[in-house]
Amino acid sequence: MAKKTEKRTEKEEPDEYDLTGSIKKYILLFIIVTIAIVLAYIIRFISTGWSSDPADWGVFGDYLGGVLNPIISFITLLVTVRIAILLHKIEKANHKEGVHSQVKPVFIIEGRDFYSADISAIGPTVMDDYYSYKVPEAPARFWDQLRQPPFYIRLANVGLGIATRTEASWEINLQRCKDVIEFDHDNVKVSLNTYGDDWHWMEYNLPGKESGRARFLSKDRTWIGIVSHQNQHTEVEVPDHIITAFKLFNLRRRATSDGLIFPEIDLVFTFRNIYSQILTVKFKIWLRPIHDYDELSLYRISASEQEPFQ
Repeated sequence: MAKKTEKRTEKEEPDEYDLTGSIKKYILLFIIVTIAIVLAYIIRFISTGWSSDPADWGVFGDYLGGVLNPIISFITLLVTVRIAILLHKIEKANHKEGVHSQVKPVFIIEGRDFYSADISAIGPTVMDDYYSYKVPEAPARFWDQLRQPPFYIRLANVGLGIATRTEASWEINLQRCKDVIEFDHDNVKVSLNTYGDDWHWMEYNLPGKESGRARFLSKDRTWIGIVSHQNQHTEVEVPDHIITAFKLFNLRRRATSDGLIFPEIDLVFTFRNIYSQILTVKFKIWLRPIHDYDELSLYRISASEQEPFQ
């Protein structure tokens, strides 16, 4: 049912730069008027019969020319005006597109190394582990995670003009995430369960009576606002549930040495340029483990643009 509605909508949307439709309408109008004029003449003089005198046919030709020539001139004027309006619209659209293509933000995500303070390796809980771009104190103290800001990526605008009303949409594949965080090994059990259509929970049971669960969203949004340019960076906070999944992934990776890779994250930025034109750009984000030390681990964040600005 939805597909039929979509097709009908597409047919009803006119192309404002299409001149063919207008010309067809004018031709049809001309044909109808010509037929009407000829029929009117025939009805008026049919009682006299068909004439074999060339002079009578000359009069008929003068009649057609006298009536149709003004109509042809009027239709020609309409087509000329239509062409002039169409050319003006095309020139205006080209100018607008040219201006927008030159003055627009260009986003890049900075690839960097970051570290985890693996507090879980020395005692308490995996949820006390945290990630930072600074090398944590070794060994990390139990209360250090309370002073840590949320983990973020660094977004730079290297284009022209600021970006306003910027919003980040995060998406991660639920099944692939399930494949890399679920395990049951040496009294350590982690699972990702679904309740209903929209509720997903990461549940974990670890040695030392630690257990809990955290909500998992396959899609999430982060409001950013203004993204400045001229070598200024914007910190874009990574949603908590993605960081929680990454913690549980690293717990499995260190416990089982499966050689798994954390799923890539789709990140879409939607924003407006200085002309209020809505633009979007899509990145893929990877969080990759590099090396595990005794009380911390080294990771690398990298990004690749997947789709051009629209």
